[in-house]
Amino acid sequence: MILFTRENIIMTGGLTISQFAKKAEVKVATIRYYERCGMMVSSNRTPSGYRLYSSTDYERLRFIKKAQTMGFTLKEIVELLSLQAGTNTDTATIKAITREKVVSIEKELTILKTIKGRLLQLYKCCPGRGTEKCPILEELSQTK
Repeated sequence: MILFTRENIIMTGGLTISQFAKKAEVKVATIRYYERCGMMVSSNRTPSGYRLYSSTDYERLRFIKKAQTMGFTLKEIVELLSLQAGTNTDTATIKAITREKVVSIEKELTILKTIKGRLLQLYKCCPGRGTEKCPILEELSQTK
């Protein structure tokens, strides 16, 4: 088990990418992808060149993952991270980004409710037995 405390990181100089990924419960490839996107930056390295991750890196990764669960895209997260890093960040900008996300989610919900309604109609029309024509397959086969 990896102990991930500030003291442990200071004593060891940080966690390797595999230790960091295990602690953060993500894949190593995810961390590397975030680095390529500029969302994660590991400045510490061992003498042999291995990346080392700190508690600050862990907090940043937690921020990214939480933002994803809230529906933010990677592009939006990059913007939020840059705003977070700013010293004089105007909270009106953050509020506007969040409002745009809420509006986007509302549109998606409307679309999903429409899809759900149509699927329920098809479900009710399908006999679900025998060899009769299936209205679900007929609907999906139409070229409209």
